[in-house]
Order: sequence, then C-alpha cells, then structure tokens
Amino acid sequence: MFIYLYYGFVFSTIGFVIFFQLLFVRTRRSVQLACSIIWLLPVCYEMWALDRCGSDCSARVDLMLVFPAEVIILTGASVYAWLLHKHYMQRSN
Repeated sequence: MFIYLYYGFVFSTIGFVIFFQLLFVRTRRSVQLACSIIWLLPVCYEMWALDRCGSDCSARVDLMLVFPAEVIILTGASVYAWLLHKHYMQRSN
C-alpha cells in the first residue's frame, strides 16, 4: 500500500506545480516559483532512481527514508507559499 501512496504522490505533483505556477503568475512572488520547482524534485529523483536501479531492485530503502522527508518539506513549503498568497490578496483588497 505504501508504494501506491508514493506513486500517487509523485503523479499528483504535476497538479501542484501548475497550481503554484499560476500563483506565481498572479502575484509575482518568488516563493511560489520556488515552491513549484521544489515540487518537481521528487519526480526528477524518481526518474533518476528508476533509471539507475532498473529491474534488479527488489526493495527500495530510499522510499522509507526519502519519502517522509519529501512530505515534510513539501508540506511546509506549500503551506508557507499559500499563506503568503492569502496575505498578499488581503493586502491588495
């Protein structure tokens, strides 16, 4: 079940990248641009790991070590970027 959760997370990053790119276009705040780039890092890492590992990997320990760190970092960056966007929108009104 953990592997399905991980790949669902990797595939959902495309939506978050588009979302934070739209926030960047709207507000021109570099935090949203940085957040969208940070969301691309797990996908790039997965492409590198799968290419390096191939079909001979039976267990990927990095899923247990890297995935929780990715979730914590991405959640923190996303919440911070969203709060800045809300603050920006309140100041502009």
